[in-house]
Amino acid sequence: AEYMGIPKMDFDPTAFEDAEDGGEEGGFGGRSEWDAFAANEGEDKEDTRPSKDAVIFAIDCSDSMLERVTDTEETKDGPRTVTKSPWEEVMGAVSDFLKTKIISNEADKVGVILFNVGESKNALNFGGIYQLSELDLPDAQRIKQLDEEALRTKEEFFTRYGRPSSDPSEAPQLSDLFWVANQTFAAHSSKKHFSNRLILFTTNDNPCATREARETAIQRAKDLQQDLATVELFPLEVPGKPFDVRRFYADCLMVDEEDAESYNELAKARLTEIRRRVRQREFKQRVRGRLELEVAEGVTVGLGLYSSIQPAKIPYPVKLNASDNKLLKSETKWICEETGSILGAEQWEQCFELGGQKVPFSKEEIAQIKYFDAPGLKLIGFKPLERIKSQHNIDHAGFLYPNEKGIKGSSSFCAALIDSMTRKGKAAIVRMIPRRNAVPRFVALLAQKEEVEEDGTQSQSAGFHVVSLPFADDVRHLDLPWTKVKGEGEDGEGVGVVSDEQKEHIKLATKVLKALKIPAFHPSMIDNPALQRHYAGIEAL
Repeated sequence: AEYMGIPKMDFDPTAFEDAEDGGEEGGFGGRSEWDAFAANEGEDKEDTRPSKDAVIFAIDCSDSMLERVTDTEETKDGPRTVTKSPWEEVMGAVSDFLKTKIISNEADKVGVILFNVGESKNALNFGGIYQLSELDLPDAQRIKQLDEEALRTKEEFFTRYGRPSSDPSEAPQLSDLFWVANQTFAAHSSKKHFSNRLILFTTNDNPCATREARETAIQRAKDLQQDLATVELFPLEVPGKPFDVRRFYADCLMVDEEDAESYNELAKARLTEIRRRVRQREFKQRVRGRLELEVAEGVTVGLGLYSSIQPAKIPYPVKLNASDNKLLKSETKWICEETGSILGAEQWEQCFELGGQKVPFSKEEIAQIKYFDAPGLKLIGFKPLERIKSQHNIDHAGFLYPNEKGIKGSSSFCAALIDSMTRKGKAAIVRMIPRRNAVPRFVALLAQKEEVEEDGTQSQSAGFHVVSLPFADDVRHLDLPWTKVKGEGEDGEGVGVVSDEQKEHIKLATKVLKALKIPAFHPSMIDNPALQRHYAGIEAL
């Protein structure tokens, strides 16, 4: 459900999970990857996860990957039939991924490996593995190369890269692919500075011909996941060839029975959904804070606070040295108005003007004044859901998700609380202090249950929407007499006399308003035109 126009969460909660930790019952997955939350002078400490991302896309270039199939895609003019190969969609998705990386985080690295081809190009000289793009920073030339590769037909592709050997003893081995990825990550993106991911696209659910090859591939995959990176599978199902992850990849990627079913459903998704699914895993999803919810004395629950909506702004331009294009560093210095000398930190202080006099305060005194309580949440009580109005939200949208790693049992408690709140139609009223020295606020927690699409992808996560409530001082009482006419108010009272002509105008205005309603509108349907124009200009350059 949606509350007060707050959209459904479109992030995947598994992005916050540690693959080595098991999940609990109640709709939540495993534990969170990040350590405890700490704050200092109103600013959160940096996440313990590396700030940069390194992604290798590995594409299994079998015949079925290059076969063109007929599919349907939704457009603004309705559904239309398209004929494409999985290869075209995958390469288009990777190209889009690089374009966004250039804009969102140019320090991230992306590479592309073709697997199961005739030619070889890799650091270890393994057969059937072609390093199409080194693991490096994205640039315009690499994007152009990917767009050109996507246009190759099946015949053109095998003419350029060749077919793999039909002899099982000489065929490309999946274990070699994992080994090449391991060496590439080790050489170009250390675990200390990069969060490494290998994303594998394939239509083959059983790539190993022998038992020995299977065991070697599974061991290499586990070594890769334990040492350097996470491995993500994008299974693709083509007509006449169903994909069953349990045949091989369930053991390779340590997938349990329940997750195996989700993978099988994911494989049945239309080809036109590939770009959307890749985009869902494109952005880093980082916690704003680790907080504890005090339910009662001695009873606390661990929660992570995330931003579900954040304004996307055009990046600020940076200043460069005109002679060598090096980045300029700015410094701020305080100068005495009387003497013109530069003041050190110990030579100036802050003050407030009260009663016409300047009252100085030391930094310690200001910090003491700001301090109200330790960061956290405290449950005050519950109110009927209809008492929370759309105009009550006065801050950015937030979302709370259980932090199982911080406090054991948080997932189970939150699952029970969400079920009870949605069943009874209640909202929780909580006092929240998001970080040290932050202003305490009362917030309403709106419970949201998990929803899963038919293809197995999650459309919304289970958790709590955070609605920041106003204090009495924040509410402005407006007396605008022209907003009511006599007989139109709730109490039947109003201002002014309504003539027959005015009543007709009201009826016509009502018809206009009803005609202007947009069916099934959601903010995610419309991109910011200013951002689109800005990035289109950058791309053209």
